[in-house]
Order: sequence, then C-alpha cells, then structure tokens
Amino acid sequence: MSIQAGKNLMLCYGSGGTVYVGATPVSTTYKMYVNGSAYATGSWATASDRRMKDQIEVITGDDAVAKIMGLRPSTWVWNENNAYLYGKRGAGLIAQEVQPILPFSVVEDEWLALDYQDFHPYEVAMLQNHESRIAVLEAENKELKAKLKEYESR
Repeated sequence: MSIQAGKNLMLCYGSGGTVYVGATPVSTTYKMYVNGSAYATGSWATASDRRMKDQIEVITGDDAVAKIMGLRPSTWVWNENNAYLYGKRGAGLIAQEVQPILPFSVVEDEWLALDYQDFHPYEVAMLQNHESRIAVLEAENKELKAKLKEYESR
C-alpha cells in the first residue's frame, strides 16, 4: 500500500513490514526508511530495561578513553551517493573508521550507518574517568601548595 501526492510518493508499506517515507522500497533491514530528515515533537526512546539484557559488562574509564581517542571526528561535503544531502556539509564519524573500534555501532545495510547512541556510555565513562583524575590532581595540587607555603615560610 502506498500514499502519493501527485507524482511524489509520500508513504509506502513494503514487504516485511517496513515503512518507507518519501522513498520507494529498497532492500533494507530497517523497519522505517526515511528519504530525508525526520522530525519529532517528542523524543526517540530505545529499549534499555535490565530485564532485556544479558552479559552486562561495565565500561571502564581507561577503555572508554582508548576507544573515544581512537575515533576521528570529521567534516565533509555529501556526494551524489546521498541525493538528499548532496552538496551539503556534514559532521560526525566515518562508519568504516568506527568499525574496528566499536563494530557493534556500525549498521550494515546497502550503505553503512552508525548507531550514535552506542557512543553515549563511552562518553559518560570517559567523563567519569576524567572527573576522578581531576579530583586526584586537585588533591595533589593542594598538598604541593601546602608544602610550598611551608617551605617558603622557613
């Protein structure tokens, strides 16, 4: 079933229950395929209930720092392979560069895509790591200032 406005395809239901918005059906693993930008007046939520998860492992600060520092944030201009954004500037990460570092964050379909939500736990762990390191450095700094003050008063 599809809904058209003149010659423009607005909404289409494809095989396997995929909903296409502004796009003709293509081979995809996604349940929703949008040709263009999407907007919501609410928020997008992702399942996160502990009862749905097994093999939970805490991300350590050092591991998070290593992974985040291995990424290469970049800017680019979209080429003709992305007709909707062709010629527009973009910023982010390159899927092929992320793949060896966080392979589960790369979604493989016709084109590679990134699940940017996977980066948030690493960012949080890295911030926690940095806050801990800052606290240690502040304590050391305070101790050194006290020793310097004592030394100067002699």
